[in-house]
This record gives sequence, structure tokens and C-alpha cells, in this order.
Amino acid sequence: MNSGKKSDWQPDFIGVGAERCATTWCWYCLNEHPEICVTHPKEVHYFDRNYDKGEKWYRLHFSCDNNQIMGEINPLYMYSPVAARRIAHDYPDTNILLILRNPFERTMDRLFLDLQNVIGGIDNITLAQAKQLAKTKDDYLERSLYFKYLSPYFDYFDRENIIILYYDDLKSDHRNFLSNLYRSLGADPYFIPPSADKAINIAGNYRWPLLFFSLQKVSRTAKKYSVTNRLLEWVNRNLGIREWFFRVATVNKGKPDFKFMEVFCEADRDLILQDLENLAQILKVRVPVSWINDIA
Repeated sequence: MNSGKKSDWQPDFIGVGAERCATTWCWYCLNEHPEICVTHPKEVHYFDRNYDKGEKWYRLHFSCDNNQIMGEINPLYMYSPVAARRIAHDYPDTNILLILRNPFERTMDRLFLDLQNVIGGIDNITLAQAKQLAKTKDDYLERSLYFKYLSPYFDYFDRENIIILYYDDLKSDHRNFLSNLYRSLGADPYFIPPSADKAINIAGNYRWPLLFFSLQKVSRTAKKYSVTNRLLEWVNRNLGIREWFFRVATVNKGKPDFKFMEVFCEADRDLILQDLENLAQILKVRVPVSWINDIA
């Protein structure tokens, strides 16, 4: 339990992950609820990358009425012990929002997204390409280790302040999932946002791959210089260009039917299974039986 001092101002909730668990779709649906106010852009990276800019800078990303429920979502906070400690110190009474997905499925979805960003699409990729990319970095497996990265949050926050939702429930009934999300935050659970039935930030094909690669190059160059980086930040915060582009530029043609064990090895599987066991036994988090059965 955290013993930090409560700020005079604090967000009501902070979504910390997990990555590739519909956090972008949730951000859109939260943003469209009249009783809820979220940061613009979605990921301001205050607690992990921009903490030195101070709370005043952080608060500039909220444009809220006094009676609105305030919060943000950034799935990379989950993987930052520093972010966990800073959130707990500054806002010990905030609610931590978690959305968990079958970690084997999550790993493959992240891999497909990276293949899209490298190649421009995923409908024609080969198993050899998937296996080759999987070897390039540890993030695919690491970010599926929920126990490892959630432990600091369970150490710092009371269990009643940690809200856990499951991607499985979203897949089976996305409107009921959304109702539960709103209800857990204290908002009207019967509101239906415009984005409720839309697929957002899915791995697929870019409509204009050359345009994407060009914008990606421009963005990387702009971030190297403080002036252009601040301009890019302002554009994202006030105009939402990045969210808009990814929302309209992806065409879903389906994913290759590659299984986890075709791309990764038994040691990788066992690493995740052990983490799930710790998640259930030590943190007392419900682990859906299907997560285990699907990989057995």
C-alpha cells in the first residue's frame, strides 16, 4: 500500500495496460462519453518519459469540466516500475485500470502489428517472416508477463483501487464490456458511444503504405529536435492527427493463421505459463481457463 501524499488535483483513473488489449478503442469510447474526460493525445507519457516537465504540463492535456471523471490510458505504464512508483506517490487514491488478454494471443497480435509496420500489410506474410521478426526483440514475450510487471502496482495500490477487465469479455460481448467499463469508473453504463461498434487500431494492411513509411520517417526526424518535437506534440494533442490517421488508414483483411507454438518455442510458452501461475496464486488475479487450455 502506498503512503504518498494526495495531490490537491488528481485523475480519477489511470489505465496502465496491457498493450494490444483494446486500450485505443477504450480511449475513443471513454473520450466520447459526456461524463468522462481523457487526455489528448491518448498517450502523453507523463509518468515514464515527461515527468520532469511537472504536473502543470501534465494537466494541460486535460480539458475537463469540474464534474467530469478524469483519466488517461497508456499501456506502456504497465512495463515501467518508475511510472508505477510515481503514480502511487503523486496520486495514491487514483484507480488503476487494467485490461488483460490471453498473453499468447496478445504476443501474436503485437507481432502482427510490427509486421504491418515493417512490411505495410500482413495478409501475405510468411511464417518465416514472422519467426524472423520474433527473434529481433524480447518485447513480444516480455510484455505478456503480467505478474512480473503488475506486481509493483499491486504493491503500491489497495486492491479495491485496481479495476481489472478482460479482453475475452470484449470479444464475446463488446457492448456489455463497455457498459462494465463505464460502470467501474462511475459513469452512465448505458451510454452508447459512436465508436462502440468500430474496430480500431487492429493489425491489418495500410491503405497507403508509402504514405505511412514517409510519415514515419518524418516523425522520427522531427522528434530529434526540440522545436519540431514540441510542434509535433502540439499537433497530436490539439488536432489528434495521429489517432485519426491510424483509424482511417488500416484495412482489415484478416490475419494469417499462425499459432504461437509455430513462431515461438516451448521455453517461451513455459515462461508465460509460469507467469500466469504466479499471477493467479500470488496476486490472486483471475486467469481464464481458456488461456491455459488454448496453448496446452
